[in-house]
Amino acid sequence: MSEKSKKSSFVMLKGKRTSPAEFLHKLGARRFTSKKALEREADRQMDGQDDAIQCLKDGDYFSNPVFYNSQFRTEEMGLISISEDFDRLVECMHDFDDVPGFPLEPKSIADLGGCSGHIGMWLALKHPTALVTIYDCAEMPLKIGAEWAKKLGITNVVFEKADYKSIARSNKRNADLVIAYYAFNDGDGAKEIADAIQGLLIPTGIAVVQTRWEYKIVQYFLEETRILGLGVDWKFTYATGKENCPSVENAHLFLRRGAPAINNTASEDTQAFFASAEFHRRPIRITGLCGESFAELFIGGKEWLTLICEHDHGTSTLKIITKAGLLIVLESGDGRITGGFIQSSGILMECVMHKAMDMRSTVEEYPSVKVKACISIDLSSALVAAVAYDSRINEVRDILASFK
Repeated sequence: MSEKSKKSSFVMLKGKRTSPAEFLHKLGARRFTSKKALEREADRQMDGQDDAIQCLKDGDYFSNPVFYNSQFRTEEMGLISISEDFDRLVECMHDFDDVPGFPLEPKSIADLGGCSGHIGMWLALKHPTALVTIYDCAEMPLKIGAEWAKKLGITNVVFEKADYKSIARSNKRNADLVIAYYAFNDGDGAKEIADAIQGLLIPTGIAVVQTRWEYKIVQYFLEETRILGLGVDWKFTYATGKENCPSVENAHLFLRRGAPAINNTASEDTQAFFASAEFHRRPIRITGLCGESFAELFIGGKEWLTLICEHDHGTSTLKIITKAGLLIVLESGDGRITGGFIQSSGILMECVMHKAMDMRSTVEEYPSVKVKACISIDLSSALVAAVAYDSRINEVRDILASFK
């Protein structure tokens, strides 16, 4: 997901540096060299598998043990399945180095809908002191995955047959990292996997979810996480994709217990999530009459922070307001808008931190400048709740307190 060039991701396997592609090759998977070759192998994999074909026709194949037991009925067939997704799996394995926000030294990792454990085994090699549990409702992928782990000498991985409902009921709460990569594709699956995450995460744990995010699925998922007390960690959550696209592929949604709620509803959270794809690193800049037109759209929104700055040339004001999953920063002087920008409301905490630190730098450089901060009750609560997730929050709280 990161727009930066990829880091050199590797793990140590039997004493040798091994890249994601090399790891998949060790399992026996390969990248298909042509579309025809892929289609030919896919047809061979489905040959005579009437139940699996019906699952595809019905759109009922995600988390369906009938489908995946068919796909992994033999090791050869399982390798075809992995090979069909070769490039995506390599990308997923790179995530753990390229995407910020993953814990550096997790002790217990849960891989939900982990299939044969190809991603989980990679994590087990990356974190040799952690215990990785692969959960899946299909028996055959787990059986083949366990054989691969034994062949490769990966000893810190466990394969457990369980569906999301039984995982939720077990309420183990023993994982400091839960991953769910392409583990659901509808509203029912979204609810069940949110329940499973709730049942697995320790109080300070983090869950990372990736799938093909469609608007309704995001909203179903975020409605359930709100009920369960799981909040979006917006510091690391953002989407990338085409503007105005109803779905995004390349997005990671980070969740924590008790993370501060920035938006009022799951619907606004969903709008913020998709807005992050449109505005990421390309906010709408506003000035003058253009800014006044945009400001009118935010009338009735939630005003989080106002910084009033008195200086030799008069008084200037900075406001941070959110509404409907969007955020606006308004800078004004003499009653007129002089600048600002519009972004996803997901950047609220980051925006507050940057603006507070910028204002402190101004005060330090120009002692005659006087600053007053007007902070909403919601922002005060969010800052308190966010302390565990960002070490800079305490510093920001002290800065804003000094402006009162």
